Amino acid sequence: AEGGGNADTEKQESNWEREKEREREREREPEREREREREKERQRERESDADREREMQKLRGYMRECQNSVQILQQGNLELLCRLDHLDPRIIALETHKDTP
Repeated sequence: AEGGGNADTEKQESNWEREKEREREREREPEREREREREKERQRERESDADREREMQKLRGYMRECQNSVQILQQGNLELLCRLDHLDPRIIALETHKDTP
């Protein structure tokens, strides 16, 4: 009969240990939840950074297009000035000195 009593005690201790472990798990849950939230926030930041980088790439592309257009326009203006210079040499002299201080 004594051995049976010992088994009951072990069973109670085992139940107590399981309950203690469950309690520790519950105590850890808020920290786990905070960590999950931090990870979600880091993910949002990474996505936001990627979005910003894509926008910057687009803007750089637009800038290159604008610079190319300006170069084309400047080249066209220069060609026009050269043609006008045949008509009146003073025009190109005025235009080229306009930019120099």
